[in-house]
Amino acid sequence: MADEFAGITVDGGTVSHKDGSGPLAGAKATVEPVGEAEPKRGLFKKKIDDRKLTLTVTGDGYTFVETLDPENGKDARKFADRINLLSSEVTSDATPVTSDAAPSTAPTESSPPNRGSIAAEFRRLAELRDTGVLSTDDYEAEKAKLLH
Repeated sequence: MADEFAGITVDGGTVSHKDGSGPLAGAKATVEPVGEAEPKRGLFKKKIDDRKLTLTVTGDGYTFVETLDPENGKDARKFADRINLLSSEVTSDATPVTSDAAPSTAPTESSPPNRGSIAAEFRRLAELRDTGVLSTDDYEAEKAKLLH
């Protein structure tokens, strides 16, 4: 199943956009505000940042950019996190991870983990779960892999 947001699609090992497509391996996604912030205050003196955002996906031979309204920021960041997670799990000479699959974060046999890296990985997985990038089931599966 493909992940799609703002005209950018991740399907299997490919990132697609109206301007073309490219490999997911090595792709990096970011969400950044456009321009300088103008201080504004809301009803309860809360600062309001209503700048447009850009979702940028850069990979081997491509850069896709979409401009977004600020209310789409949370969803854009989730999508960017998902691309970055999937991209980090894909290598050019390996079978790509599909967007449906839970990526493997278990250490390889050739590189046993140290305790600090396991703790960091637990924090990273929890953050991905908390932002909605990983489902609770995917989080539990990845956590179990780290413990074995």
